[in-house]
Amino acid sequence: QIKQIRLKTAAIHYEDLTLTKTAPMIVDPLDLTINHIDLSGAKPLNLLLQAQVNQRGKIKVDGSLAWSPLATELELNLDSVDIVSLQGWAGDKLAALLTSGDISFVGKIKAGGEPLKMQVNGLSRLANFNVFDPNSAQDLLRWKKLELSDLNFVNEPLRVDIKTVSLNDFFARMAILP
Repeated sequence: QIKQIRLKTAAIHYEDLTLTKTAPMIVDPLDLTINHIDLSGAKPLNLLLQAQVNQRGKIKVDGSLAWSPLATELELNLDSVDIVSLQGWAGDKLAALLTSGDISFVGKIKAGGEPLKMQVNGLSRLANFNVFDPNSAQDLLRWKKLELSDLNFVNEPLRVDIKTVSLNDFFARMAILP
């Protein structure tokens, strides 16, 4: 067992080299404290993570995590975290470019059991979102703010409840072909 691991004012620089002209994700500063670490993963550890992303976004995670079997209860607070540098994770399936977009979420995530059961409760926001078609040099999709309030998601059995969906300053370009 390890009583505590602590990182103070650490930094992470993430850059997807498969993408051209995409700004990197810089997480700086990053503070992480992990308490009561059982290397077998059977007993949950306590973790607290606080970070700033690209000088604007903020991340705070507080809760417990076990990995054998996977079980977690986390309070998550994402505030305006830039997701543009993560678009390469979509692989070759996305022919357009995400030129701006940030995600915010305030809520709880709980996961565990066999098969894995997940619960997500909170408020989710995708803001300043813009998708650009490099072939036609035109915007395809953009909005100022898409917000889902009182989001309750359970994967087993599948259930999604959303109290309100709010969409501000929406634009979409569509082409209809024969």
